[in-house]
Amino acid sequence: MKFFFALIYSVACWNICSGQNTTRQKTQQFITSHALDTFIVYSYECDGCFIPLDSCAWEITYHLFWLKNGSYYKKQFKTCTDTDTELLSTVNPLSYYLAHKTAIDTETILPPLYYELKKNKNGKIDTLTGISEASHSYFHTFIFSVNNNVKEKSADIYDLNFITFDNGAVNVNYERNMRTYWARLIKQIETAHSKPNEL
Repeated sequence: MKFFFALIYSVACWNICSGQNTTRQKTQQFITSHALDTFIVYSYECDGCFIPLDSCAWEITYHLFWLKNGSYYKKQFKTCTDTDTELLSTVNPLSYYLAHKTAIDTETILPPLYYELKKNKNGKIDTLTGISEASHSYFHTFIFSVNNNVKEKSADIYDLNFITFDNGAVNVNYERNMRTYWARLIKQIETAHSKPNEL
């Protein structure tokens, strides 16, 4: 029985990993064949999630935004389907990144944290900290390239969207995270896609 479940898991992993690699390869081939040097590749990926046998039911979409001859474009690559190239306005995720590159390249999304003040046995005030972690989560994953200078970054949605702990304490990092240019870039992309599986 253990062998059976191991076999099922191996097949599922092979399907999704093969599909993901195919999608990644298609994206890379497009970038190479069109000689793109300034672009963003964005994907919404899960770490630790259940993987179905049908790779098309769990296909990871790679969103490619690029700048070519002064114009911005977008194309989506999926395991089973791709979209046509779309001409974008000058207000788009790549133009936003280029305008705030210095900040976004160095910003981090901090994990959930709260502080609690308590008196110790000596009557003095101690500051205690509480944190929260997730066993599995989704990640906003980016590959940034400007004139072929490449940088990769990812942000855990658990850290990004966590507001309040079970005890009612507020995540002190939430507002700070939301003020970053990186979080604003993520929200730009989220706004354009109302459903997670479209990401």
